[in-house]
Amino acid sequence: MKIRVTINFEDNGYSAYSRDVPDVLLTAQGETLDEVKKDMLEVIEEVKSMDDAPLILKQGYEVDWAFSIPAFLSKFEGMLSQSGLALLSGINPSLLSAYKSEQKKPSKAQVDKLQQAVNKFANDLLSTPLTV
Repeated sequence: MKIRVTINFEDNGYSAYSRDVPDVLLTAQGETLDEVKKDMLEVIEEVKSMDDAPLILKQGYEVDWAFSIPAFLSKFEGMLSQSGLALLSGINPSLLSAYKSEQKKPSKAQVDKLQQAVNKFANDLLSTPLTV
């Protein structure tokens, strides 16, 4: 079974959570992305080792990492500008800025629009050969 873990950007690093395990709220923190992922995997293993651990964990699981929009925009800030993302997605740069600072929360349609634009851009990069 897949456990969806949502990664958020915080002032002091990253946090992560999942509600996919019945009766358990999984949470983790870390200064870096690698740290928060490692912490979450340790939390999951701790819960799994409990006598009354949820069956979902005992039967095997796969972690599906997902970024909140603010975490995504923060993680790739140095590589993808907000104006570049706006051009790719058709979402206004000031709106992307408001999403990053959490002044506004994107709708599902806006998240889907951004996801499609990022996927298309990634595919374009993968299919663009370079030469000397």
